[in-house]
Amino acid sequence: MRYTKRRFITNKNKIYGRQLAQRGQRFIKHYASAQLRHPSREDRAKIQVSRHTWRQGDRFYNLAAAAYGRPELWWVIAWYNLAPTEAYVGHGDVIEIPLSLQQILEFFDV
Repeated sequence: MRYTKRRFITNKNKIYGRQLAQRGQRFIKHYASAQLRHPSREDRAKIQVSRHTWRQGDRFYNLAAAAYGRPELWWVIAWYNLAPTEAYVGHGDVIEIPLSLQQILEFFDV
């Protein structure tokens, strides 16, 4: 379902030449990377969040498990806070955890 609106890319890059030849293929067809937009200031005002002060040992996946019951949704918290990894968050920083997963997923048209 998450790929229903994604476009395909045809990859004929020479670095895959040997693999393509071994498989009898001329190209690789795969999904394009998702383009994730960030909510505007107005959008963010409508999203209920929980604020969390970052402590030593915190991990996005643990926060996602606590907030959503699904640690694999760690990227939602990271994306919302413009922090691709925990290395972008320092001890004492306050991050926001969006509480409505449905609202967030609407940004991705899922």
